[in-house]
Order: sequence, then structure tokens, then C-alpha cells
Amino acid sequence: MIENKRNRNTEILIEAVNSLRLEFPVKEISEAMGIDKGNLSSFLNGKKVVSTKFLQKFADTYNIDLEKYNKNTTEIKEDDPYIDALTEKLFSSEKFKKKLKEEQKQISSEELIAIVLKYLKEVD
Repeated sequence: MIENKRNRNTEILIEAVNSLRLEFPVKEISEAMGIDKGNLSSFLNGKKVVSTKFLQKFADTYNIDLEKYNKNTTEIKEDDPYIDALTEKLFSSEKFKKKLKEEQKQISSEELIAIVLKYLKEVD
């Protein structure tokens, strides 16, 4: 079984590629960026992790502002008065502990925030 390696960068890449409305995106992007078509296809299909470095190279190649695709992230600040209460609620939940343990092998801070926000929507 092939492990899915999608991350937020994958989602941003897919949204940005779709916005270009290319006829043959894998061929055209791989030629423009000078990368292997197989690697690009693996990025778009979630078979390989999209690095921030690759995403930036893509954005530079196509003169794209990645911020417009980063709309689904939420910044959490340490001085937020609700952080302690949320942390206590989340980490006391067995469902959240299990999900966090499943995702732990390859999780970034952005992905952790996404998991937390998704969990909060589920329990509301």
C-alpha cells in the first residue's frame, strides 16, 4: 500500500496549479521548472511530500503569491487567553491523543495546528 504524504504544501501546490489552467500541467510545469515529470506527478498525487523549498521555486517560476492559497491557516499566539483551556481540553481527549499519535511520524507545526482546528470543529 502506498502511503499518502499530503501536507498543506501539497494542497497549496494543487490549488496554484489549478489556477494556472494549463492544458498539460505536469508536462508544462516540469519543463518550466526543469524537474522530472514523475516527481511532479508524485507531488500532485500525494505520493511525495512537497517541500517549502519546492513550493517557493514553483511560485517563483510562475510569479505566484502563495499567500492567497494559504487562507486556511490560523495563527495561534502564546498570549491568547484561551490557549491553556484549549490545551487542557484537547490533550485530555482520548480521540485527540489517538489522532495525534497516528500523525506524529511526519507532522509539522502547521499540520498540528490544522489537526487541532479540525478536532475543535468536530467536538463543537
